[in-house]
Amino acid sequence: MPECPACQSERTVKNGKAKNGTQTYLCKECGRRFHPEARPVAHSEATRQQILDAVHERMSLRGVQRVFGVHRNTVIRWNKKGACEVRQTVPVCLTPPEEVIVELDEMWTFVAKKKQARWLWIALERSTRRVLAWVLGDRSEQTAFKLWERLPLSLEQRLKGTFCTDLWRAYDEPLLGVKRLTRKGETNHVERFNCTLRQRLGRLVRKSLSFSKTDEMLEASLTLALHRYNLSR
Repeated sequence: MPECPACQSERTVKNGKAKNGTQTYLCKECGRRFHPEARPVAHSEATRQQILDAVHERMSLRGVQRVFGVHRNTVIRWNKKGACEVRQTVPVCLTPPEEVIVELDEMWTFVAKKKQARWLWIALERSTRRVLAWVLGDRSEQTAFKLWERLPLSLEQRLKGTFCTDLWRAYDEPLLGVKRLTRKGETNHVERFNCTLRQRLGRLVRKSLSFSKTDEMLEASLTLALHRYNLSR
C-alpha cells in the first residue's frame, strides 16, 4: 500500500474510487483520504497576475472563472493575500513642505445592500496625483480623524502644507490649525479621481449588479486598486 502524503504512515487501506475510476486510499493514522498519483494544481505567477489584472479591469469573478477556468474562490483568496502584502507598503511624500497640497474628499458606496452605506475617504496629493491615504467608514468626524492620522506627512509638511476640502463639517476639527481651502474648484482632482475609481472597480459603480458582499472584500479590492494606481504615477 502507498504511504500517506500527509503523515508518511504506511497504515493505509483502499477506500473507494475517484470519479475517473482510479483507486483512492485512506490513512488509518490521520484519516487522510488521498490518491497516490495526485498532482497539485498550481498556476504560474504569470497566469495569476493576468487573472488579477482582469479582475481589476472590471471583469466579474464568475467571468474570470468561465474564461480562465480558475474557481472564483481561488481568485478571492488571491485578492485577500495580495492585499495583506500591499498593506505593508506606505506611500511617502517627498514634496517640500511649502509645496504640499493635499485634496480630501469622500465617496459613497455600500456593502451587501444600500442601507449599509460605506464612505471611502481619500487624500490625494495634487502635484503627483498619488493617493497618500484612504480610510473606509462612515461620514463622521471620527473617520476624518483616522484619515488625518494616516497621512504620511511630517509635522513640518502638515503645518506648512495646504489642505483642500469641501464644506463638510467633519473636516473642521481634524484640520483645525492648518491651512485649509474650501473654495469651489479646489477639489477638482480628487473628485475626478473618484470617477476614475468608479470606472475601474465594478463594485463601486452606483447602479450595477456588481457590489461588495463583505467589508473584507471591499477593503481588499480597494487596497490593491489604489496600490496599482500609485505605481502607475
